[in-house]
Amino acid sequence: MRLKKNVIKAYRYILSTHRWSLMYKGINDEKYIDIRQPDDLSRADSFAVEFGNKIYIFFEEWVTGLNAKGYLSVGELNTDKNELTNVHKILEKKYHLSYPFTFKYKNEWYLIPETHQKNSIDLYKFTEFPYKLEKVKILIDDIDAADTTLTVKDNTAYLFTNIKEHGKSHSDNLSLFYSSDLLNDDFKAHSMNPLKIDNRYARMAGSIVKENGTLYRYAQDCSISYGDCIYKFEIIELTESKYREKMIETLCKPNKCVSSHTFSKSDNFVVIDVIYRVRGVAHVLRNMVNLLRVVSKYFK
Repeated sequence: MRLKKNVIKAYRYILSTHRWSLMYKGINDEKYIDIRQPDDLSRADSFAVEFGNKIYIFFEEWVTGLNAKGYLSVGELNTDKNELTNVHKILEKKYHLSYPFTFKYKNEWYLIPETHQKNSIDLYKFTEFPYKLEKVKILIDDIDAADTTLTVKDNTAYLFTNIKEHGKSHSDNLSLFYSSDLLNDDFKAHSMNPLKIDNRYARMAGSIVKENGTLYRYAQDCSISYGDCIYKFEIIELTESKYREKMIETLCKPNKCVSSHTFSKSDNFVVIDVIYRVRGVAHVLRNMVNLLRVVSKYFK
């Protein structure tokens, strides 16, 4: 049975016509630019941070078509070559990891990965930014949550997250939790939970962005396909007892892209993840070569 499953996986990989990859643009530019990456890897859930005159991109990575278990990596964006350099794997577990939400809190850098297979929301701290992490605490336990995103308003830490309940998808509802102190206090469920029950607008699509004093939430539309488009919501009211938002913009995916489901904005750049559909004999042959390369590693 296991052999049969592996044969099916290999077959699907050889004939696969798409993979996740990353794109970027200047904050005032219109056109996105592809970020080159190895042919046998997929990269998604990108978060951009400008630090020390460098542009770091944190992302989920996995072997395309062969291993659904993701791990987290970071690289430096080289805008001359349109590629990531100094790529380092920064977190890998026995369970799937994705959505490396990276943020600064009280002058220290932290990361909240998606760990829904572990049924918890975990907090990591960078002991050496951006390459070394240590686990700080479990923020919320016994929860099947995806795409957890934090923002701080009026000294209160708020966690937006998508909880899978009663057999439904993570994309079906948006929930909110709050704490007076990220490091020293427990998180409480917001009284308005779930904030949304709608797979068009519930699923998080990146960091909460602050522009001219106003907070904005980005959500991915999963009603037709995973990441059909991204919506920008203005957060009108956010307190421990109230929440209101309104949609102000639809961000369409770039031409020729099948999906886009994470939007990240740094001081000078925007980074997104996309699926490109690729066809042709050359693509199939390249997949076969990549598959043989991966398989050969197990026999060394």
